[in-house]
Amino acid sequence: MEDRDISKGQLYAALARLRLRGRACDAAVEVIEGVCATYAEAAQRHGISRAAVSQAAKRIRAEVDRAFVTVEVRLPHDCASELEAWVNAKGGSVSPSDKPG
Repeated sequence: MEDRDISKGQLYAALARLRLRGRACDAAVEVIEGVCATYAEAAQRHGISRAAVSQAAKRIRAEVDRAFVTVEVRLPHDCASELEAWVNAKGGSVSPSDKPG
């Protein structure tokens, strides 16, 4: 199962806003973080249904999509470190593009 990048900060911020707890939440986190490859595997590890894991994961992903945005910014190289420091301080992350300027 391929998941778009969700940082630990985004994941735990979403969990805090949703106030999710319990085995379904724990199993969904394992799927999102890549500990388990499938909902079924995570469900079996936690002794719950695959549907419960799927529903929790969908709620988490929806909250991340709702609360966080991806922005592409083109900057001179000398400004990038300042932006990266600010974004990291706010709990985000900077992914440098491999595309030539």
